[in-house]
Amino acid sequence: MSYALTRYTGNNSTTTYTIGFAYRDKADLIVKVAGVTKSLTTDYTIPAGGTQIQFNSPPAQGAAILIQRSTSQTSRLVDYAAGAVFKESDLDTDSIQGFNMAQEAIDIANDSIAKDANNLFD
Repeated sequence: MSYALTRYTGNNSTTTYTIGFAYRDKADLIVKVAGVTKSLTTDYTIPAGGTQIQFNSPPAQGAAILIQRSTSQTSRLVDYAAGAVFKESDLDTDSIQGFNMAQEAIDIANDSIAKDANNLFD
């Protein structure tokens, strides 16, 4: 089971695909078709509800489609200040950022080539 990525194969007719995971912001999504990163609004849209992406034109027959969440690992979404009042929304945002990064790391590890019980790459 993947936590932050969903894969499909294009069939030259389907334009709408379900995002199979939760995400915080549209900017956290990476969409690739046949290894090429696509741009929001230029290549696809996210209809109301935010659970699907809709390509402006259908991906080609056999094209690999990847929908992936990529949370910033270099900048914190919340910066706490001494003496400031803690807000639930700030705590949630901070926690979600760490939780999402952990899920993304698990997906990357599970998607990697690993050695089996005989010390051979699987």
